[in-house]
Amino acid sequence: MPETVSAPLAPTWIEVSRSAARRGARDHALVLTAMGIPHAIAEQGGTFLVLVPSGDGARASDEIARYDRENRGWPPREEALVPVSDGVPAALGFAALAMLAFFVERNGLLGVDWTAEGRVQADLVRSGEVWRCLTALSLHADVLHLAGNLVFGALFALLLSHAIGAGWTWLGFVVAGGLGNLANAWIQPVTHASIGASTGIFGLLGILIAWESMRRRARGAARLRRWAPLVVGAVLLGFLGMGGSISETDSVRERVDTLQRILARVDVIAHLCGFAAGLASGLALALSRLRPRQGPQAAQAWCAPLLVALAWALALAT
Repeated sequence: MPETVSAPLAPTWIEVSRSAARRGARDHALVLTAMGIPHAIAEQGGTFLVLVPSGDGARASDEIARYDRENRGWPPREEALVPVSDGVPAALGFAALAMLAFFVERNGLLGVDWTAEGRVQADLVRSGEVWRCLTALSLHADVLHLAGNLVFGALFALLLSHAIGAGWTWLGFVVAGGLGNLANAWIQPVTHASIGASTGIFGLLGILIAWESMRRRARGAARLRRWAPLVVGAVLLGFLGMGGSISETDSVRERVDTLQRILARVDVIAHLCGFAAGLASGLALALSRLRPRQGPQAAQAWCAPLLVALAWALALAT
């Protein structure tokens, strides 16, 4: 007589998790996958259910509850940033001083050749006329040169003023610009000469990038978020600092010619030096105890034009 064999009963599936979003169900499913617990995701009326065999229900519920406890409040919400200052009055002051300096320079007021007296001349800077690293920040070749520096200088300064205050921003402009010009004078040939505020403006960009990166690091941001400002800064430096672009469809000879025209018109190395000086300045400020405070920063703000004025006094006295 043949023996009757009973087929095993299919397991009963029970709900161990209910989420309003598919992502929540997927997260719980990943937990169960890691623990080797069979599971399935089902949608019911816009709600996502995680189901497991009834025999694994207690263990699955415990693992999901533990995951939820350990990840409650994660990722942490970033506190809303309160601007240290809006930076508008200081930016307007910078624009007014820059235009005044351009007027004086173009008209040769007081019988002075301002460009010759204040430009960064590499051989003269190396021989001791380091004040030229600051005086050159107030000189511009033409109206287009001035306008470009006013626009991007105001933009970077306003952003940085929100983070560290207008006083530290414009003092940083002078310090990073001066250090950048000094480094550029030693890197370039002795015959090299340059003028313009762009070294300081790229210094502002460097300070902003370094400060924001360190701020995110201090708040425990993920590595990708900490490095994001540096990536953005590098892109802006390449886009704005070159003063032109090279087409991918150009021949090798055409690319070389374009690059030579850019280098002849734009002091790219000065921009790089200013950006590097800004990164170092921003890092130093972030690591120091000089934490920005809300409210006026008059002392730092006035130091910026006073340092440039002192540099001009030295230039005219020699």
